[in-house]
Amino acid sequence: MKENGSLQHLGYEDWLSVAQPQILEHIQNHVSEYYPELAATQKLQVVLTEPPRRKLYTVLFDLAINNEHGITEKSLIAKAYRPKPKRDANNDEHIYKCQYEFEMHKKVYDRFKDDSDGFRIIKPCDFMPELLCLVIEKAEGKDLGRRIYTAKHRYLNFEVRKERLGRHFERAGKWLAAFHAGLADGTKTYFEAKAIEADLQAKFDGLEKSGVLPKSLQAFKKQIFSISRSLDGKPMTQTYLHGDLKPCHIFVRRKVVMPIDFGNMVVGIDYEEVGRMLAEIKLIYFGATPFKHSELDTFLQNSFVKGYFGTEEWPPLVQFYYVSWLTTKWLRRLHKHKWLRNPIVKKSEFVVKALAVKDVVNKTYITPWFYASMKKALDVVDKAKSNSKSLLLLLHGTLLPLILDAGEFLL
Repeated sequence: MKENGSLQHLGYEDWLSVAQPQILEHIQNHVSEYYPELAATQKLQVVLTEPPRRKLYTVLFDLAINNEHGITEKSLIAKAYRPKPKRDANNDEHIYKCQYEFEMHKKVYDRFKDDSDGFRIIKPCDFMPELLCLVIEKAEGKDLGRRIYTAKHRYLNFEVRKERLGRHFERAGKWLAAFHAGLADGTKTYFEAKAIEADLQAKFDGLEKSGVLPKSLQAFKKQIFSISRSLDGKPMTQTYLHGDLKPCHIFVRRKVVMPIDFGNMVVGIDYEEVGRMLAEIKLIYFGATPFKHSELDTFLQNSFVKGYFGTEEWPPLVQFYYVSWLTTKWLRRLHKHKWLRNPIVKKSEFVVKALAVKDVVNKTYITPWFYASMKKALDVVDKAKSNSKSLLLLLHGTLLPLILDAGEFLL
């Protein structure tokens, strides 16, 4: 075998023709180490069940471990890092990232593998540095993103689906609380308004450069900075964060929660990750929402908060980080037009520029949606902050559609 990912200079098809048989051979030779209890009683065969799935920086191989009768005993995923060849690509960085993901996954697995509270961490089986490939068990069931998509487009039995989803999100909140508590490093830290405001100011500057009118952001900046200063010096808990928690990275099957993808774990503030997850849930209804289902995102947010805190009340820090992450998502969405990167569209770039399609989409669709969502959230946080007797900080109430005059964004 080539060492330390040296196959990465090859084109994709050439890389696949070399890497795929090596990956299958390696797993076949080591499967008895992954599952000695199975190998002790029967002969096991590793087979590829689907064509390789090419992602942006990785290639996924769906594998089955079959017994001598052809019955699948276990399912695996081989995840090979396969960055697109670049002149300035740093191969060492991808070697580190692949190994880091495996080590962090193993760290979480070792910490939680004996828990029986409805949580399950899928088993990390192997790491092949020579192929930048890690091998893990395949998560069972469906991820929460797919379950949300199914529910929000169904009118039949919607309430039943909604309640079931709520229970799944509550369990997901419980898992994240256990994850943060189990991996807390004990370091004391405090909310630093000045540093956080500098980060927010950079985001607002980015929004202005992306075409959002400065006058539209002034009220936001005033409100969010006021809230930030009211939290200055507040003690916070530092722990390991999942780093990329979103509905599609949480699988559920019956009453079992199975989070995946630990390659972005980092030490940080627990409440910030809660706020980020709530922003991800909000984005399930990015844009138009069927009226009948318009309350689903709020319901799922509150279910997640209930799982994490034991109550549907949102602490002020969580609310602040929620708004902060909405700001981040707003900025990212202004640049996230994948269709503009289509080769056919690129050839007609002059047409796109002439019609200013991207600018129109940003001003008539993306900015008004985020403006409405953040305005609603900030108003509720501000109102709750001014009432010292009330801690019922539900960020956007009934989430009835808020209709804004989009004219100010078209000036």
